[in-house]
Amino acid sequence: MKHLSDDEITKELEVLGQSFRPSSTQKENLHRRIFQPSCNKKANRIQTWLPTIVSLVVLFSVCTGIFVLFNNEYIGTGESSGKGEHITDVTASWDGVFLRQTSQTSTTYYEIIFSKNSLVIEDRFQSSSYDPDLSEEILKRYKIKEVPLVAGEFTKYSIKKKNDTYTIKVTGKQGFTYTLKKIAPRKFVGEEGIEYSTETYLE
Repeated sequence: MKHLSDDEITKELEVLGQSFRPSSTQKENLHRRIFQPSCNKKANRIQTWLPTIVSLVVLFSVCTGIFVLFNNEYIGTGESSGKGEHITDVTASWDGVFLRQTSQTSTTYYEIIFSKNSLVIEDRFQSSSYDPDLSEEILKRYKIKEVPLVAGEFTKYSIKKKNDTYTIKVTGKQGFTYTLKKIAPRKFVGEEGIEYSTETYLE
């Protein structure tokens, strides 16, 4: 048996190691196998999340549009009174509101109906129980003598809010303005002192 020197053993090991050393082509293929799947995973993740992101953007845009339309229709267009007070057109939000007179301080019994296309003001006192021959003594019992409200049906009207005050403005031949002040969540008092109530909670 031949004994090898240290140098010879080292050379033999180098020759043996070269047979196991990968070539440059093998290194390149191995590099592709290791790193290429990671890139594909990232690309797949982006492709998976892309429809979700687009859907969220579209949903946000739709919600923003609905919010703007809701503000324009129900909250109204704001304007300034010149004194730093904010005036809001709330005509649309009063659609379907019914006001009924509750006070008995005038020779009236008003019922006011607000709808999208018209404003109806009815005086039930005059239409049913008012007697032209009532003595002045009886009429003196009523505290309120003159009322600015006009009974009838009106198609052109608007309601504007400033703090707790609501101004009803009717335009046309029988045009007039009438102011209501909110004194409770469902109670109002007119500019002449007549009180009204409603079943609707209004902003």
